Amino acid sequence: MHNVVPFPKAASRHAGETAHHFRRAILLLDLSLQHTRALIEDCPRSDNRHKLEHQLREARMLLEMLRASAETMFPNIERHYD
Repeated sequence: MHNVVPFPKAASRHAGETAHHFRRAILLLDLSLQHTRALIEDCPRSDNRHKLEHQLREARMLLEMLRASAETMFPNIERHYD
């Protein structure tokens, strides 16, 4: 027989606060990348623009990885913080 330890309310509240901070960070990063994309699109075609577009794609992939990790750690993050 296993001993069952109740999940403390403080830990539950902390997990909710952490999920909220993750969600806010993801939203802010997403907005920043959207703004960056708009700035890049206003630049004339050049090698530098191509490099910036590549870096933006990499940043977008990292953001998607962060989002997936947050959704794994906090399965209801989208429901609670949209």
